[in-house]
Amino acid sequence: GKIPFIGSILTSLLFPIYFLGSIFLVFSILVFFSSFLILPALTGAHSQDTIGSVFHSYQILFNQPWRLITYNLLLLPIIVFSMKVLSWFYESSFNLINIILEEVIGKSYSNIISYASSLLNVDFIINDNNIFQILTSNLENLSLELLDFLFLFFEQLLNIFLTILPSLIYNSNGGYISSTETFSAVILSVSLIFLYLSFFSYGFSILSVGQTIIFIIFKKLMEDENLLKSSHGNNDKTNEIDSSTITDSSAKILGLSSEEE
Repeated sequence: GKIPFIGSILTSLLFPIYFLGSIFLVFSILVFFSSFLILPALTGAHSQDTIGSVFHSYQILFNQPWRLITYNLLLLPIIVFSMKVLSWFYESSFNLINIILEEVIGKSYSNIISYASSLLNVDFIINDNNIFQILTSNLENLSLELLDFLFLFFEQLLNIFLTILPSLIYNSNGGYISSTETFSAVILSVSLIFLYLSFFSYGFSILSVGQTIIFIIFKKLMEDENLLKSSHGNNDKTNEIDSSTITDSSAKILGLSSEEE
């Protein structure tokens, strides 16, 4: 475009190519976001390398866009509901064990569990000015208008998951806490951290299973390939090879050739 005289002419002539390239770039951005969900299931269920994974990511979004959106919208309530149920079990178990141990141990336990839970207070990420919402807003300001809806959706989705976090907070009026109780509380807080991590891992496991089922459905629809059946067929083939190997080995042990046998 900066070439004298003919630059503006070339730009006008090549504009359709630029436009098609821009369409492909926008589509690639959408593939980039969708790949965060489908790629782990794709590589795990189909054993694809990098090139194959990229190809299938484009293929799925191009051929099955509405199914991809619909299936994930159906999967999202399942994840939220399941994590909400698990959150209720976590909170109920946490409160039950606190009632029992507080009666048995007394004020010392109240001090320990109160200080340990204060180290894991997650209220700061639930308010309106948390770091995740600020990051989302900045990304939204830098994005194209076409992607504003996606960032708004991700922000609202994050808020939903933050509201179902189990509350493992315990408030105590035990008074003075000794150095031994403080040290014990720090050790106990590690267990509470792993409880939170197990809570998130449960949600990710549902997401992983759901995405695997979605990919298996897509593979059947697009290429009429049943990944479950082909996997079973490979096992049968392996068993046949192993059986023939055993037969040949037994023939060698007996000193017979395959024709004599």
